[in-house]
Amino acid sequence: SAQVELFFRQGNVELATAVGVEEEFMLGRFIVDRKLMSKEDLDVFLKGRAGSTKLLGSQLVRLGYISNVDLKDALRQQTCELVYELLRWNFGKFTFRAMAELSPVAAEASLGLAVDGILMEGFRRVDEWHLIEREIDNFDLVFVRNEDALGRVGRGKLTREELGVLELVNGKNSVKEICRQSRVGSFEVTKMLYREPASRRPPP
Repeated sequence: SAQVELFFRQGNVELATAVGVEEEFMLGRFIVDRKLMSKEDLDVFLKGRAGSTKLLGSQLVRLGYISNVDLKDALRQQTCELVYELLRWNFGKFTFRAMAELSPVAAEASLGLAVDGILMEGFRRVDEWHLIEREIDNFDLVFVRNEDALGRVGRGKLTREELGVLELVNGKNSVKEICRQSRVGSFEVTKMLYREPASRRPPP
């Protein structure tokens, strides 16, 4: 049921938009990821605009929460992540449409992303996903913290992002729920769980 639309001009990707994808691919996640707004402030803003049909990024710029440069950076990250996700799909229907002009939204974004760079990173991630999925093949899986391993590693050696994810590993939250609460992408979360000795799947 998901659909990703890529806009090209002169061989470059100008923008990617999507419907029916997971929450982690929504623009708000990348605004928080780039520390342009806190999760709490964004949640309050989203509740206040419930039902609005206006584009989130345009609203945030108009109200002074972020700058046009900030928005373009977030859109660039969102577009790349959507392409990376698209490369993981095992099946789907592809349609190409030649247009006289880009849509107004794509023309305004005008990201100018080189295709070869996106593909190289995307296929690198696909290879890494194949390794991760040997251990984490279902986002409904639940992990618990391995306190002994955490003590040996030491919290001081973990990044702020890793600590944030680790706090959500409590034997109750599924991988999907950790992604949602942390507003960190599924690739980053599962990579941490796969590599992090301080987390493990509970025994059946």
